[in-house]
Amino acid sequence: MAPLARPRLVWRQLRQGEFDHERAWGLLFLLGVGLAFAIPEPLRFAIQCPWKRITHLPCLGCGSNRALSALTALNLPQAWHHNPLITVCLLAWGAFSLYALIVIVGRLPRLRPEGPWRRWRWPLTTILLALLGSHWVYLWSSGI
Repeated sequence: MAPLARPRLVWRQLRQGEFDHERAWGLLFLLGVGLAFAIPEPLRFAIQCPWKRITHLPCLGCGSNRALSALTALNLPQAWHHNPLITVCLLAWGAFSLYALIVIVGRLPRLRPEGPWRRWRWPLTTILLALLGSHWVYLWSSGI
């Protein structure tokens, strides 16, 4: 009986017709950074969360405007306080965009998943839902 193949990440060139994640997400990141600096801060805070206004409970994105403002001022502790999930996601997106810039400009191989990732779907989904739930409890308990 052959051993089960493991999922892995490999460096390879893009295949013909393959979606270019690095270019798409990198461009969206640049657009978002441009908007973050272009929209005046008072206007960003004028947008209120409709979910919180109706239910009086925070949504998973509550505090993200304040976290984004803190990140643009390079104040990581304050950004973390306002919304840890958004802070981590924006920092990870920034790191991915830096990687994307390097591989696009250098015309280097791309990092792609290969192998049987399907069997990891439910464990990863369970972990993600637990993280989202704990994040929501944090926002609720901190009064964001």
